[in-house]
Amino acid sequence: MKTKSIGAVILLWCWLFCSGVAFAAKEAPHLEIPESSYNFESVLQGQIVKHDFKLKNTGVDDLIIHKVIPGCGCTATKISSKKVPPGGESVISVEFNSAGFIGKKVRAISVETNDPKMPVATLIMEGVINPEISVEPNALSFGEIKLGSSKVLEIKITKAAQSKVTIREVSSRNNLITISRLQQTAETQSYSVSLKAEGKQGGVRGLINVTLNNRDRTTIPVPFFATFTK
Repeated sequence: MKTKSIGAVILLWCWLFCSGVAFAAKEAPHLEIPESSYNFESVLQGQIVKHDFKLKNTGVDDLIIHKVIPGCGCTATKISSKKVPPGGESVISVEFNSAGFIGKKVRAISVETNDPKMPVATLIMEGVINPEISVEPNALSFGEIKLGSSKVLEIKITKAAQSKVTIREVSSRNNLITISRLQQTAETQSYSVSLKAEGKQGGVRGLINVTLNNRDRTTIPVPFFATFTK
């Protein structure tokens, strides 16, 4: 009799526990994100990218958004409501400042909620950031130059059409370098860079600096190198 009684208690306990779990699961909130990733394609360096992510509660209890954690200081977030009733939605507005970045970038935002099945969700913003100013080539190789002679190469500076950045100066601290402007349009400038081989034979290195009026990127360094021979 005791064995049967213990078995009945265990069965009853299991039934109550499972029923409680099922009940809790039915009463739980459920986070649904229709679009968790946003590709802004390409923007000009310095532009601010904005996007709204919608968060829906398809459960039967209130969804609580505890924290929204941006991946870096360049990303700011704002949430319309931290408490989302069943059937309701909230909006997380994200701003990404592309100043100081070039190339493909991915930024992640973590969202912590009381959804038992998905306590942490991730939102993604990604795209390509194009520079306002680009220099080609990004380095000058003069190769071998005989002492007493010189060699001339050319650099081309291109400005994006929407850019307000201007070129203040193209210069070098090396007194063996002479820089002359060849031509200029609204979007491009080209310069000749002449290196005179003087002094002793061996390797020579230095920088050509493209100075801008941009507070985020004041100078674009263009390294040069050569070998002086007899």
